[in-house]
Amino acid sequence: MNATKGQSSFVARLRAMQELWGVVCNHPEPPMRTWILWLSGYTDAEIERAFLQVDFKFVTAPTDPDGVYRFVSSELRQMKERRNRGFDGRGQ
Repeated sequence: MNATKGQSSFVARLRAMQELWGVVCNHPEPPMRTWILWLSGYTDAEIERAFLQVDFKFVTAPTDPDGVYRFVSSELRQMKERRNRGFDGRGQ
């Protein structure tokens, strides 16, 4: 797989996000289909921000992994909507 200059290949992005998940999320890793959906529709920065929200949201109680994946997907959809409207997260 050839990656253009300045862009990571899909596999490199997948590995980086899986590594980040292992560091910041104390939950089982999502199925491959979920990874593919996230990586194909959202930026790395959006995915990272969503992952960082997981432990804040699910800090006290053990959670069904599917609930965690749905939460991340919901966060990503909201970020994409804001991005598409031109909202940069700083009130602009």
